[in-house]
Parts: sequence; structure tokens; C-alpha cells
Amino acid sequence: MLEIKENFIMLEKVFNEIVKELNTKLNITPVLYGSFGLGRALEKNLDPKDIDLLVPKKYLEEKWSVFKQVVELMGFRLKDLREHEFERRGVSIGFS
Repeated sequence: MLEIKENFIMLEKVFNEIVKELNTKLNITPVLYGSFGLGRALEKNLDPKDIDLLVPKKYLEEKWSVFKQVVELMGFRLKDLREHEFERRGVSIGFS
């Protein structure tokens, strides 16, 4: 059970970091969804495996290179271009 709690705390830290960076650098306020988002809304740990964020569509299309650069400068590497999924030290973040 402790491992699940530690995973949730790690995801929470990464979430706060990525939101702050996207807001500061690109003026984006992403929307959290998926199991991590639902767990936060319910105040219950649903043992999420990743972080799912909604961002304005233009950042996944015409402004993709700028968006990608900001995320990569945080130490994430692109894992799946089609899914706009990045990974850093075992933590995956998907953008839609």
C-alpha cells in the first residue's frame, strides 16, 4: 500500500511541475483528466499509472514544436508522437 501512495505523491509533484511550467512558458492552463484526475476529484487514490492532460489543440498541431521543446527541457522524452506521450524516470504524461 505504501508503494501506491508513493506513486501518487510522485505523480502529484510531476503534475504540479508541468502545470507551472506550461502556464509560465506558454500561458497554458491544462485540464487534468483520466484516473489521476478522477482520483484527485474524488480525493481517493485510484492507483493511476500516468498523467493525462488536455491542452489547447493548437499546441498539438501548429505550435507542436514549441510545446514539445518546453516539455523536453523539463527532462521528458517523447515516447509516442501519435499519442503525444512523454516520459521521464518512469512517469508518463499524455497530452490531448
